[in-house]
Amino acid sequence: MINTTINTKLIAMLSNHIQMDSFEEFATILDVSEFALALQETKRYHQILASVDASALHRLELEKIIQSIKKIDYQKIKRFMPDGFYLLELEQEIDELIILLHIRQSESNYQFETSWIEKCIHLETQDFINVLKEHHYEFLIPYLDDLLQAELYLKKHLFLKIKARYETESPKLVAAYHDELILFLLSYVYRFKKYYETSKQNLTEIFKPLFDLLNIKPYEHYITSQTSNEIYPLLGYDSSLEIPLERFVYGTLYKTYLRNMRFEDDTLLKFFSYMRLVDIEIKNITDLIEGIRYKIGQDKMIELLIKEAMNNGH
Repeated sequence: MINTTINTKLIAMLSNHIQMDSFEEFATILDVSEFALALQETKRYHQILASVDASALHRLELEKIIQSIKKIDYQKIKRFMPDGFYLLELEQEIDELIILLHIRQSESNYQFETSWIEKCIHLETQDFINVLKEHHYEFLIPYLDDLLQAELYLKKHLFLKIKARYETESPKLVAAYHDELILFLLSYVYRFKKYYETSKQNLTEIFKPLFDLLNIKPYEHYITSQTSNEIYPLLGYDSSLEIPLERFVYGTLYKTYLRNMRFEDDTLLKFFSYMRLVDIEIKNITDLIEGIRYKIGQDKMIELLIKEAMNNGH
């Protein structure tokens, strides 16, 4: 699918995003109110912050306002991209289901956008199971107490839905989801091995269904690797790369999304990449706000920023 009008609009919208040099300047700010005022001065966030007293905003209020930019961006192109609505709605539903499963165990608070998910927060287990069946998520039922497995199966479900819907119309979009999921899967494996004691057999049982789905062979190398330095060569990078794997994943994807925006004509792929770049911009802002909250210092705040992988040492 190629629509030059939408492509041009997406590129123009991207030009309003906060640039990395501005983010690095923001990292020198030590007060949330001052940070909010600095955001208010940007072209990108001036309008959504214009009606509030930025100097009096609480950290959580500021983060909530910043999150709204994603919905505002989508509204700007919704009438040109009706098929993109399915993409975003499905992703939002999967993301909120993952959050819901965590909340049902921790009893935290969260404001959901998806109405049927909102109603599940305080349901008894059997009622919750009935709702999952009603919305065709019965595959989750065996994993309600195993959040990692549940999340992996939801990621698998999302990929299969995207593949079924877009494989003919936009094979490049499906390929982008595939490559993104591979990188996130590797970070899951690494994080799981880092924080939990488990055997190779258990890891294989947990991750093999997704490795098979994504046609990653031989997957055993990823299961047996102990450090990120052992994983990088499997991805075609130097083993001496001194970057935490999660930052490497985000940096690599950030570089890929920017490249798609600059050089790809497929409109669905461009739309997908643009919305991912919105997510990264929001993450960078909220990470800086949290850095201010915990007084971690300028150097560490700059390290939090998601940048292109080449700027992270490759």
